[in-house]
Amino acid sequence: MDVRLVRREPVLGVAVVEALALYPIIYLNAAAALANVDPAMEEAAQNLGCTGLRRFWKITLPLISSGFLPAARSSSSGPHRAWDTPHL
Repeated sequence: MDVRLVRREPVLGVAVVEALALYPIIYLNAAAALANVDPAMEEAAQNLGCTGLRRFWKITLPLISSGFLPAARSSSSGPHRAWDTPHL
């Protein structure tokens, strides 16, 4: 095996493991935020002529950001998560 590939594989492996470890935290918060979105807001936007993608960017995304952004911020903070990151 090429030596250059061996040096890059641990970094890729750490990135994959971190993504898999943090996925449930972000998914659960995003799912809860989506469940709390009032359907009347999206229906009102649709009645006013807002298309699907624009409705997502203008209505749904701002409504779920209150649940999604703290999860993303807390899962990406380094100092309190340093215990499960292997030191290379």
